[in-house]
Parts: sequence; C-alpha cells; structure tokens
Amino acid sequence: MSRSPQDTTPEPEAALDLRLRRRLFFDLFGRSPLAEERRRFGILPWDRLLTALIGRADFWSAWYETELFYFLLLDNFRPTTERLVTLPQRLHAGEVDVRHAIQEIVGSQFFNARNPGPDTFVSVLWEQLLGRVVQDDPRLLARGKRMYDGERLTLFGRAGQSQADLVRLTVEQPEFASFYLQRTHRRLAGATRGPRQAKPEGERFAEDPRQFKDILVGWLNAPAYRESTKPRLKTDEMFLRGLFVDVLGRLPDYDEVRNLRNAIQAFADPTPIRNVLTRLILGSPERSWDGGADAEWVRSTFDHLLGRSPEAEELEGFLSAVTQRNEPRRLVVQALVTSREYQYY
Repeated sequence: MSRSPQDTTPEPEAALDLRLRRRLFFDLFGRSPLAEERRRFGILPWDRLLTALIGRADFWSAWYETELFYFLLLDNFRPTTERLVTLPQRLHAGEVDVRHAIQEIVGSQFFNARNPGPDTFVSVLWEQLLGRVVQDDPRLLARGKRMYDGERLTLFGRAGQSQADLVRLTVEQPEFASFYLQRTHRRLAGATRGPRQAKPEGERFAEDPRQFKDILVGWLNAPAYRESTKPRLKTDEMFLRGLFVDVLGRLPDYDEVRNLRNAIQAFADPTPIRNVLTRLILGSPERSWDGGADAEWVRSTFDHLLGRSPEAEELEGFLSAVTQRNEPRRLVVQALVTSREYQYY
C-alpha cells in the first residue's frame, strides 16, 4: 500500500468527500456504510446527509452501544430488561431525551452490579458523569455515600435520600451537560471544545437535552470536522463492525461482535489477532467477489474498503495480481483489509 495513515499529501475533492462520508458512518454508527447506504446517501448534500442519518432509528442504537461501552456494561453486565433494551426506540420516538436515557442506564441494576457498594458507585458515577475525581473532595464523597445508603440530606443544593435521588441530582448538574458534550465531541472530532463554544452549548443542553441532535449537527457541519484529514485508529468494535459490512455485506449481531472483541482484547497488540480474524471472515461462504471488469472492480474495491481510489502504481499492481493468481479477487481484498491503512478511518 503506497498511502500510509500519516500521509498528508492533499487529495482530490472527490476523494476527500468519499473519505469524509465513510468517516461519518464510523463516527455515527461505529461501522462503514452498507452498499445500499453508499448508493442512497452518496449523492446527498452534506447538510441533508447529516439530517437523514441522525434522524434514523439505528443512530440511537449505535448511541446506546457507545454508552454501554463507556460505562463498561458488557457481557454479564449488559442490560436485559425490556425498558433498557427498548431505550433506542424510545429515544427515536422522542419519549425520552439523552439526559434521561443516561439516568436510566446508570440508575439501573446493571450499573449497580458493575459498581457495587457506596464508595465504588459514587466514585464511578461522578467520574463518568461529571469528570470529577471524588477522592479529592472526601467530604462530598462521604455525603454522596450517605445518600446512597438512604440518609436524607442535601447534595448539590438539592434534597434526596436514595440511590435513585443521587443519580437524578447528578445528571441535573450543569457539570453533567458540559462534561457529556465534551466527551462526545472528543469522540467524534478527537478534540475538546474551547470554552467560548463549550459554555453556551452546555447551557443549551442543560436547559433542553432535546437540543442534542442540533448541537451534533452543528459540530459535524463545522469546518473543523469536514476539513480534517487526519486518519483516526478504529476501535476494536469499529474494526469488527466495519469488517463484517465491508467483507460480508451485512451487520454483525451482538454475539459475533462480543466474541471477536473479547478475542482481540486478550492481546496487548491487537493487529496480529485482527489479521487472523480477518482471514477467517474472508473464508466465509457468505461473500462473493464477483462484480464488473477487473479494473472497475479494483477501483470500486478501493473506494469501498479505504474510501479512496487506487493510485496508479496500486492499480497496476493489483490488476496484475487479479489476472495472474488463484482466487485473485479474494487476495486483493485480503491485502486491503489487512493493511495498516485499513486499521484507520
């Protein structure tokens, strides 16, 4: 592969647009676009594309999975109650907003089981929702633990006497709004917001959490997002979900992602095991490598897997491989999805 993830050589506008749209799918859905999505959304103007994608039900499914991962509610701690399982559908229907959804997640028995006991629960709650290191304020931590245990007292200027009250008072803090937006922006754009932008956005979200989607559209429509060309490393879940879409043309189910993710995370360096799993998936009978003449196929495969067209020497080299080797198209795909460039988006 002639282009490295650190290559800063300017690309043509069409290539930038293709890469940007692919990146948007990874940021919003944790995966690359399906073939039907590439056809349907590939010609939409950027502002209409944002509205269309964020308005989809599976946007909230992806949001839910992201939050469960953030709170480490995985495997045995993954929520199973109907109310939480249907949270993405209720968000899409407007029955709850983001703040209440997070309140439900961290107020659940699953978050409690993941963080048992007053000291752990309060410490993790405030670290993950407010960005506070509570050991720096032992008196506040002590009051939080007492409310967790059922004592009626005042916390953050409000009265409460239960674990549920503790969670509710936490998500109602202005700190929650600003910290949630900052961690979301950092995940999407790889950087925190400056105080001049973050403060009014936090106030807007605190007053009405249903403004979240409009704030999100504003971020993704900004030059800082649209003009960024620095590749970003895929998380293990992004890599796996994208691989299933790119190679098998379908979304993986939860068990497939969980099992493969756990296999990857058993190793300090994920690249070798990622490549082993890639070869296993490439061997699946689900996938056919047919589709067009050789040169057309190589170009479309580069677009599909890397979000760019092949450079002249790449096209020449892969065309030579396609015409001279056994299972040539499968080997081309294998070369691309096991490349260093494919580890990024």
